[in-house]
Amino acid sequence: RILLGAAGAGGLIGLATTGFRLLADGLHTTLAAGPALFRFATGFSPALVGVGYLVGPGACLALLAGVALAWGLAVPLLTAFGDGTGTEGAEAAARAVWSEKVRLIGAGIIAVGAIWTVASLGRSILGSIRSAFGAARGGGHALRQLPRQERDLPITWVAGASLLLALPLTWLFFHFSTGAELGGMRFALVAFATLFTVGFGFLMAAACGYLAGLLGSSSSPISGIGILTTLLAALLLPLLLGRAAGPEGERFVVAAVLLLSAIVVTTASIANDNLQDLKTGQLVDATPWRQQVALAAGVGVGALVIAPLLDLLYNAYGFVGALPREGMDEASALPAPQAALMTQIAGGIVRGELPWSMVATGGGLGALLVALEARLRRSGRSFPALTVGIGMYLPLEVVVTIAFGGVVGRLAAGRLRGADEAAQAGGRRRGVLLASGFLVGESVVGVLLAAADTLSGRSASLAFAADALGGVGPWLGLAVFLLVLAAFYRIASHTDEAGRRGGS
Repeated sequence: RILLGAAGAGGLIGLATTGFRLLADGLHTTLAAGPALFRFATGFSPALVGVGYLVGPGACLALLAGVALAWGLAVPLLTAFGDGTGTEGAEAAARAVWSEKVRLIGAGIIAVGAIWTVASLGRSILGSIRSAFGAARGGGHALRQLPRQERDLPITWVAGASLLLALPLTWLFFHFSTGAELGGMRFALVAFATLFTVGFGFLMAAACGYLAGLLGSSSSPISGIGILTTLLAALLLPLLLGRAAGPEGERFVVAAVLLLSAIVVTTASIANDNLQDLKTGQLVDATPWRQQVALAAGVGVGALVIAPLLDLLYNAYGFVGALPREGMDEASALPAPQAALMTQIAGGIVRGELPWSMVATGGGLGALLVALEARLRRSGRSFPALTVGIGMYLPLEVVVTIAFGGVVGRLAAGRLRGADEAAQAGGRRRGVLLASGFLVGESVVGVLLAAADTLSGRSASLAFAADALGGVGPWLGLAVFLLVLAAFYRIASHTDEAGRRGGS
């Protein structure tokens, strides 16, 4: 009941906001203190509130630290020293400085955080691989001697399937390079791309999967993997190809960097989800090899579904910086902050235009934050350095809305602290169901609206109520958002008197 109710509420709010344009999707303002610009904003998405509840107060605090560094320090300082001048309007100037420079500081923090995370897991990952091959050397008899809960697919099968899947990957790179004037370098590019995505992708997938199994998928450094892969590929590919790609060489190299990064990030994301599922299976006494067969089938289904779905969204709305047709409204395009940052990094490195001072500043901050994270971890507290960088490159409206979810979770947990364990577990379970419902409802409505826009051939095809309420829309959206927060807190923190007496 809670799950379906939250899904219905999230869907209706999404329909009223994105579809009918009856409710505003957020509030924002930009203030000037002399030449320095400060921007304040929040979104009204119940789904993002759900995300904040699921990732927890610690990650939300790190996100807010990134917001404070970006919008409370970096943007005001850079605008005070003249960056963004010439851009029409204070808000546009603040956004331009954040987009072109401050996000790169976040990228530097993320890269350092990702390197530290992967390096710290090296010994554990190698130990897991050695134990898997050790079990494989024992043959089928040794496998049958293991308890049912420890029987995985043989590692030799996994390695063989990985090598087999490298063949269509090689074809993809060969097909992708058709038309590029590479000459004999085409085969070198295909070989490098295949080895890079298989080898580096394996390392990144191992790190993400290990962390997902250990701490949960929300603690996995996917964003850092994307930034790190983009930096590395953008530095290596020009060294390999030089100017062999013809007049469109720079554009082709940037596209190749993004393709390699997309494959590695996809590999790590799949490992992230699958290891979370396997950890859940371990908790409920499942048989690993049966899960692994089902997960492989799930990956195949996802490969068939996700690409057409992304194509549907692209043709209906486009993405910020990439519109499918002339005349489309950039304001209606879907934000893709990580993809935009990866494109900015790849293009800047390949063209020699990347402001490395911003990346280096982020790297220095990242080293300090990693040291702080290591110190806090020894005392049992969490403050992920990589998440601070994510808070700097995600849009302000997104981060603040996620933080509201973390605050609701913290307040709900505080109210339940005096209750018994069953009451606390029940409150947490209700909160997870609410968050999941909001995510599902808003996502389903988004896909349906995209289908309607694609069929009609225009964006915002259902927006009959756009600007119908004039200046009341933002305040009505705020009122609905506050009601969502209040209901979330009430349901997630509810406990009965018996639970309270038992706790006392």
